Amino acid sequence: MWLGLNASLQHALPRNLAAAAESVVGATTSSASTAPTSTAPTSTAPASAARLGQVGVTALQIETLQPWGRSYESILAALEEDGRFYVEGDGSFVVCGHQTVGPENQQTLWLGDDDSLVKTAPTPGWRPPADSGISTVVWRIEGNLFAGTHDLDYATVNGYAPWREWQQLLKMLEPLSTTHDDGQTGGATVTELVVQLHRFGQYIRLEGPPHGVS
Repeated sequence: MWLGLNASLQHALPRNLAAAAESVVGATTSSASTAPTSTAPTSTAPASAARLGQVGVTALQIETLQPWGRSYESILAALEEDGRFYVEGDGSFVVCGHQTVGPENQQTLWLGDDDSLVKTAPTPGWRPPADSGISTVVWRIEGNLFAGTHDLDYATVNGYAPWREWQQLLKMLEPLSTTHDDGQTGGATVTELVVQLHRFGQYIRLEGPPHGVS
């Protein structure tokens, strides 16, 4: 299953995750990890953390937003130097590719799409392979970088692609994390890149498959 995302990317200090469970409008593993047989989009039920196919989703509450620690210009340059991205001077970018059609890309798990926080739907442009040859299905991610006073302020992304493509992009956009005293137990908390499903006001963390699972 591919991942579709319509979201903002922020650098933030998350709160205790145990406190976030009551505010979640997320998805359960059982309903989202199995591709539906119907072509109609299907919404799923809430949970504080779930594994949806290859992607782990954890709901977050945010203590504070943090400076990115990397400049707008340096991230724009990194995207340009990668060679796969089409980048404009205003901070907009797009990357696309294709993959042979198969069961793994017939459905896309969408997070933060227009009409539902979480849903699975047929991948746009997916068609069964023709008997006479091999068909491919195209993926596409587009986004924008927004400059702050000194650092990147935030980024937006919208599109659908294999999870590994999202991993590469998120790694390229990753802010410089900082460590903070939690103010209660003397323990430390670390800032991180968080995904805000901005149409729904929900912050989440995305994680890859368990070790050893491709």
